[in-house]
Amino acid sequence: MALTNDNLADIIVNTSLIDIVADKIRSNILDGTYEPGQKLIVKDIESEMNVSQTPIKAALHRLVVEGYVEALPRRSMVVKQVTYEEYELNMELRLILEMSVVPEVIRHSKEVPELITGMEDDLAKMKKILESASGDKIDSRGWLEHDFSFHKRYVDVHPNVQLRAVYAGLRANVSGFFAFLNNMKHPLTISHLTLDYTEHVHILSAIKEHSADKLSNAIMQHITRPRIPEKGVSEVQKRIGRLNLGEGM
Repeated sequence: MALTNDNLADIIVNTSLIDIVADKIRSNILDGTYEPGQKLIVKDIESEMNVSQTPIKAALHRLVVEGYVEALPRRSMVVKQVTYEEYELNMELRLILEMSVVPEVIRHSKEVPELITGMEDDLAKMKKILESASGDKIDSRGWLEHDFSFHKRYVDVHPNVQLRAVYAGLRANVSGFFAFLNNMKHPLTISHLTLDYTEHVHILSAIKEHSADKLSNAIMQHITRPRIPEKGVSEVQKRIGRLNLGEGM
C-alpha cells in the first residue's frame, strides 16, 4: 500500500500513542504499581488509560522485548518476575563477560577518548537523577537506561560480536531491578542507587588510570555486592566471589 499524507499521519499518531502507553505501563512496573507476576489484562488497561486495545497490545509486545513483561502461553502477559537464583546466575554470567573485556577496555581507553567521554555523560545523568530524586520518587527508567549504557560502552569495545550480543541480551541491571522488586516488594531506594553510583565512579576512575587491576577489582566489587542482604550469601554468590581469584568454580 502506498503511503499518503492521511495514512502517514495515522502511523505517526499510532506510533506516538504506543510510546505513551508503553511509557505508562513501564512506569507502573518500575514504581511497583504493577507487581512482579501480575497479569496485564488488555481490557483493564484499556479502561484505565482510555485508549483502544491495538496500541496497548503493541506496547506490551515492545515491553516484552525490553524485558519488562513476559509473554506466557495462551497469550497471557505478566510483569517480569525474577527469582533471586535467576538473578545470581545472570550476575555470574555478567561478571564473566565484563571481566573478559578488561584488557581490551584498557587498550581502547588509551586510543579512543570517546569511550571515557561517553561514560562520563552517563555518569553525569545518573548523578542528576539522584539529585532530582524526592522521597520515594526516583526516575528508575532513566537510571536503568544510563546504568546499562555505562557498562555497555566498555563491553562494546571488544571485537567479539557474539560476546557483545550476549551481554546486550542479558540486561542484567533490569534483571537485578526485578529481583529486588520481587523479593523486597518495593523498588530500589536512593541509598541503593547512591552506592551503585559510587561504584560506577570507581570503574570509570580505573579506566581513566588505564589500570587493568583496578578495573578488575572495581567490576568485581560492583557485581558481587549482594543487592538483597536479607538473602545472605548463596553458593552461586560464593562462586562469583571466587571467579577471579583462581580458586576454581
